[in-house]
Amino acid sequence: MKKIVCLLFVLMVFIGSVFAKDTYTVKEVKGTVLYEVDIDMLEKVKVDLELSPSQYVDVGVNSKLILEKDSEVIEIKTPYKGTILDYIKIKIKSITGKIKIASEAKEV
Repeated sequence: MKKIVCLLFVLMVFIGSVFAKDTYTVKEVKGTVLYEVDIDMLEKVKVDLELSPSQYVDVGVNSKLILEKDSEVIEIKTPYKGTILDYIKIKIKSITGKIKIASEAKEV
């Protein structure tokens, strides 16, 4: 019985991961924003385009890119060249660098 329950659980997790949306939808574009279609081949980003987190984007000067995934909104408005995931990591690092995490706090 335990094996059947375990098998059903694994099957449910697998099916959920297959149908999970792991892309960002472009909601707004201002200025020059490009994305990598193929190696060394860039095209302009358009509204409602689906981009993966590993997608390379090139946001130019005075440009803005707004992405949405479920209820998460990401705004890239500075000149940026790199993947969407790397941008998110940079933003998280800049925020957590300003916050003291309890495990890092030292007693005085």
